[in-house]
Amino acid sequence: HPEQTLDLCGIAKGFALDQISIALTDLGHHNFFAELGGEVFAHGLHPTGRPWTAGIERPVAGAHGFNRTVRLDNEALATSGDVVNSYVHAGHRYSHIIDPQSLRPTNSTLASVSVFATCAMTADAFATALYAMGPMNGPEFAQSHEIAAMFVLRDQAGLMETMTHNFSTRLIG
Repeated sequence: HPEQTLDLCGIAKGFALDQISIALTDLGHHNFFAELGGEVFAHGLHPTGRPWTAGIERPVAGAHGFNRTVRLDNEALATSGDVVNSYVHAGHRYSHIIDPQSLRPTNSTLASVSVFATCAMTADAFATALYAMGPMNGPEFAQSHEIAAMFVLRDQAGLMETMTHNFSTRLIG
């Protein structure tokens, strides 16, 4: 249909990162850490011999530092959220991620979703999709499909985390 469009932003960074990882492997590199726009892919080990680690930013506007630090084992990590690409107007948060049910920007207590996967495009797609599913359906879907995900929700006390599948086994500290 001439008026229909397709936006690949939900997987574009992940796809590009996978292509970078393939190119590095094809060039004979077996130990590397690649980052593209916040999405990461780690292969092999850090030069010191330890696993690669990555920080997941605290999903609060103006906050500095990491919410969690995780270990990566020949896999990708992607995070989707509303801190960077959203705004609040008249008490309503407008996100860049669209709720497929309402066809409007998501508006929930969810702040971010981080996902591990064997390829970056899959991690990128699931992080966005799980975020769009919301704080109830997203964790249920992730758990039932064995997706390693961390959901960070806003509540009156601050931030609350829900982890699915084996996400917690990758936490450091």
